[in-house]
Amino acid sequence: MERFHINDNEIQASSRNSQAHYARLMYTQTWYKGGEERESFLEIHMGLIPSLVSAIATQSYDDIVEKYKLAFSRHRIDWFDYREGGETKVSVVI
Repeated sequence: MERFHINDNEIQASSRNSQAHYARLMYTQTWYKGGEERESFLEIHMGLIPSLVSAIATQSYDDIVEKYKLAFSRHRIDWFDYREGGETKVSVVI
């Protein structure tokens, strides 16, 4: 996302107060989840061709995300959590 290989219109978010494409790393603006939304999300459309995600990086200004989980979907209808050892993998941001 940082290098704009994913277009702005392929990034969506739950927040109504911040534009989703601001979530890019090292961008001039900052996406924020908006208040006390506990189920905030970013949704990145990677097309219909299977893609390998090899890393996820986070950065923060003042609206800190403390933990997150990764989910995937082929048609944006049914979502599946990323799992390791049969358990949903939740990453804690340090």
